[in-house]
Amino acid sequence: MELLPLPNFYHWVYLTLAGVVVAGMVLWWLGGKKPRPKPTVEEMIQAIQRLAPNDPKTKELLEKLIPYRYNPKAGPIPKSLLKELTAYYTSMQKRRIIKKS
Repeated sequence: MELLPLPNFYHWVYLTLAGVVVAGMVLWWLGGKKPRPKPTVEEMIQAIQRLAPNDPKTKELLEKLIPYRYNPKAGPIPKSLLKELTAYYTSMQKRRIIKKS
């Protein structure tokens, strides 16, 4: 018993069509994925101030960032301070999500 009682030519056409459809679906799926933009330092600072304005850790981080935010000659923010700010920001985001649900 044959799978489809058609000549070999039609199998080739249907296989090519199926391949094109699958390739189109994969390309459509990959094209729909857009990378999330990383938050800037200012956005992280504003979010931290909004989420936990009275937290001592928030005040400590803001005190450390003041020399870099308002002085253009201070240079870039140190990587260790940026890592600390990013880690605190992600932990605050997680806490906020947990508190909401």
